[in-house]
Amino acid sequence: MDINQVMLAIMEYEEGYAARVQHFTKVYTYATMIGQGEGLDPETLNTLQVGAIMHDIGIKYAEAHFGRTEGPLQEKYGPAIAEEILVGLGAEQKVIDRVRYLIAHHHSYAHIDAIDYQILVEADFLVNMCENAMVKKEVEKIYRRIFKTKSGRALCRAMYDLTDDPIILGRDNHKTTFSHCRMADGIYGIQWPGFLPGPGRLPGWGYVMSYVVVGKEKALLVDTGFGNADIKKYIEENITELPLMVTNTHIHPDHAGGNGQFEVVYVGEHETNTEEGICFYLQPGQRDACQAVKDGGDYRFAFLKDEQEFNLGGRVIRVVEIPGHTPGSIAFFDYKTRILISGDAILKRVFYGSPVVTPFSVYRAALVKAKALPVHDIFSAHWPEPIGPDYIDRMIHLLDAFNPEKAEFAGWEEPGMQGVDLRMFSMGGEDFDDPEFVAISYITDQLDEIMK
Repeated sequence: MDINQVMLAIMEYEEGYAARVQHFTKVYTYATMIGQGEGLDPETLNTLQVGAIMHDIGIKYAEAHFGRTEGPLQEKYGPAIAEEILVGLGAEQKVIDRVRYLIAHHHSYAHIDAIDYQILVEADFLVNMCENAMVKKEVEKIYRRIFKTKSGRALCRAMYDLTDDPIILGRDNHKTTFSHCRMADGIYGIQWPGFLPGPGRLPGWGYVMSYVVVGKEKALLVDTGFGNADIKKYIEENITELPLMVTNTHIHPDHAGGNGQFEVVYVGEHETNTEEGICFYLQPGQRDACQAVKDGGDYRFAFLKDEQEFNLGGRVIRVVEIPGHTPGSIAFFDYKTRILISGDAILKRVFYGSPVVTPFSVYRAALVKAKALPVHDIFSAHWPEPIGPDYIDRMIHLLDAFNPEKAEFAGWEEPGMQGVDLRMFSMGGEDFDDPEFVAISYITDQLDEIMK
């Protein structure tokens, strides 16, 4: 199609709304750059360009009829308007159909199914991030979650002065103190000091996260980390002085190491002492408990049931039991933000290896049940950013496709792991920081029990 004709037609349709004209012109420009960089054939590139020009065509109608312009309204009403204009311009039906599809999905990111769709989303984000004056940290999150084409990633890095890999994998940064950031409304992620190299060729990020969810009356602490720094004092001085309800998603040393600072710690009712299985340990010299943990008294466990709910004061949290990594692993769903804090139950790479083995069938059923919740995003224990609600589907797909013959050896020189045949089965990418990467690791001696 003649792109100039399409552009002029949309300018006339917008009736002098210069801001929207400027927006689609910029999206068109970036989509063209990325498309050419990715080597699209002329026909696909032309259709992408038309889609980029028309992607927001539903805004005018939505604003006039509903007084608002959110994505779902654009996706619902835009395609028909675009088709009418394209028919008038003599477009081929296959072009019309594809442009309709792109408009109907350009605000939906969970199931991008083709290169033109991916490029349009990247181009739109390049413009929106600037127009919405996003801070660099927000841009970095979007970069890792959304940008997948080589050309789009290069443009984003150049525009926003990003490093190629904002998250450095498998490298000890020798942190000795906590750091934290606001992850969502009233939810804070706390990165622990101390480095945990992972197994095999993909060591992963190398750190652990605890989370604090703040209500009006009390706050929820999810996991007490290694205990090699004073988490209680840090929260009081930097996040909230509200009383803490302290929980462990499971009883591993990187999630329960700081329990001694507290009197009561809540765990899942089916959790057992699982330190004898696959565990993360800090590097030598980083493992000593901090003085506050050493000085702490005896604590006791209290137990939470699946689907149990508790109120932090204007904020209701639901317990979600997800046995797999350990028999009693739990996650926490915040109804206010629809965030699922998953611990090690849902990760980019889930480890199996507890002495009490949970069959994949049980783990899968728990994931299917968790999927029924209206999850907006997932905060996991070993990645510093949201991993996306689609990770539940990805893990289910991984379990369904599991083939031990395609698993790779992932040797690990950790205490008690020498000589253990640890394997990893992965999908969705070769590198740990690939947005599509998902994996599960297991001990071959437990394979028969896992596959029951």
